[in-house]
Amino acid sequence: MSIPQLLVDLLQLLFDLATPGAICTMVLAGVALRQESGVNFEAGGKFQRWMFWSVILLTLPQFLAWFAAQGITMPPQSAGISGAWLLAMETTFKSFINFPPCN
Repeated sequence: MSIPQLLVDLLQLLFDLATPGAICTMVLAGVALRQESGVNFEAGGKFQRWMFWSVILLTLPQFLAWFAAQGITMPPQSAGISGAWLLAMETTFKSFINFPPCN
């Protein structure tokens, strides 16, 4: 049984947005480190949580490639998004993340 096209498109959208999401989580980790540094530092706090998610998002393609090398069937990551509304969502998210700074 093959995976429905809608799910394949959603997976591709999530794979494409993993790197910008990791950058956002690193910014949030920096803010959390600023808030809880020094005397207020707590182990297992927000900084470690945001860094954990940035590592997960950055290494997701490598984990999936390793699973595929072990023989587990994975959906293709190089396929483009065929749904029009998901493609519009992806371009909107990417243009928001890559918005040029004002001069």
